[in-house]
Amino acid sequence: MIIKKYLNILLTALLIILAVTQVIVLNQNSTIGLQLTQLMSQVDEVENQNSSLSRQVASESAVVAIYQKARKLGFEKSQIVVSLSPHLPLAFLEGTSL
Repeated sequence: MIIKKYLNILLTALLIILAVTQVIVLNQNSTIGLQLTQLMSQVDEVENQNSSLSRQVASESAVVAIYQKARKLGFEKSQIVVSLSPHLPLAFLEGTSL
């Protein structure tokens, strides 16, 4: 009779401990799930910003955009070509050398 009473108390205590443990584990899982959702949202936001910046870089580095910026800064197309190397013919005659 006494053993049965202690066994009931022990099983009840074990049941309470397991129930509290389950609540703690479920709480931690839900917290981790919330943090994961927030991190995934941040990843999506950074990926969107990256795509936007990539498009902006592509448009800013386009030849037309560079030409327009150069015009705004006062650069103009030069009509005079200056070469720092001596003038060389397009083709050499046979028997000639540099």
